[in-house]
Amino acid sequence: MSARRVNILSFIAHGITCRRCRIEEPGSRCFPATTYCRVDHGGCLAERQYKDGKLLKRIKDCYINGTRCETSWTTQEDEIEHEVRCCTDRDYCNKTL
Repeated sequence: MSARRVNILSFIAHGITCRRCRIEEPGSRCFPATTYCRVDHGGCLAERQYKDGKLLKRIKDCYINGTRCETSWTTQEDEIEHEVRCCTDRDYCNKTL
């Protein structure tokens, strides 16, 4: 009976832990510091921002609504290209995206 309870609790507590980084510029660490977030109904997000083909910064976080996942767009004001990818296959899956 207790083994069954553990299985049920594991199913209920299912979620994913993601790396959270507000700004990570090439060649530098996450600023202000790397933290983690956990989401039960969503996944991990990684965004890269480019200007003139050069990587400006990366952002990593949790997401609840996946409408931004696997998208790219360019902001008109500053011509920055945003590339967003998401994952749900394992904890910290956005670390290498």
